[in-house]
Amino acid sequence: MSVRVITDSASDIPPSVAKELGIIVVPLTVMFGDEELLDGIDISSDQFFEKLQTSEFHPRTSQPSVAQFSKAYEEVGKNEIISIHVSEKLSGTLNSASLAAKEAPGKVELFDTRGASAWVATVAIAAAKSANEGKSLKQVTEVAQTVSDNLEAYFLLDTLEYLQKGGRIGKAQALLGGLLNIKPILHVAEGEVHPYEKVRTRAKGLAKLIETAKKNAPFKEISIMHGSADEDAEVLSKSLAELSETPVSVRSVGPVIGVHTGPGVIGIVLRKA
Repeated sequence: MSVRVITDSASDIPPSVAKELGIIVVPLTVMFGDEELLDGIDISSDQFFEKLQTSEFHPRTSQPSVAQFSKAYEEVGKNEIISIHVSEKLSGTLNSASLAAKEAPGKVELFDTRGASAWVATVAIAAAKSANEGKSLKQVTEVAQTVSDNLEAYFLLDTLEYLQKGGRIGKAQALLGGLLNIKPILHVAEGEVHPYEKVRTRAKGLAKLIETAKKNAPFKEISIMHGSADEDAEVLSKSLAELSETPVSVRSVGPVIGVHTGPGVIGIVLRKA
């Protein structure tokens, strides 16, 4: 009996990576008015950010249904499962997974990464590699926990508007008010979004991300996430390359995360060496 890894689309894990490692990704839903789109299936990152600029509706997100998770759990039969998800404080996804797990044909270990986007992907990828080496569910879970405990994330936004509208602003609420022309840098801790720094320009924000990474280096791996900010991502990648034991990965923020960050977001997920 082998261990299978299941995650959700708020992990922003590239489909090619998920396929290669045998990771099943359960999609969340993005809604523009009455139009419902499955994240990463009905709408891509690029399509989402284009639609965000033109739609009359502010998008909303919805966690996967219990039925979606039940289908995913049934798909792997009686194999053991580690179900790795976006922070419970940011989404109800883990709750749906938990309800489905009670009826699953095999054992399901639920894992709250206490993060989002590349944070979740980093944990899921490490767990899948461990599972593919033939490790037990207990061992795979220990790997997931160790990786998650050694992650930190910082991200620069053009505005707090989307985070506020989406209801995921958390401790960063303190930054609201008097923020005209201010670019907020946030970080993820204890499964929530917290204020980290305020800068006046995007260039200063990028410089602060680089400075923060250098201050805490070295790292086992670094992931850069962005929403329609390819040039800035390239700048960060070149600047941070020497701080990581492995090549820096650059990925697009998916639709679900993009709903809450808005366009122009750029962030770094750092795995301590």
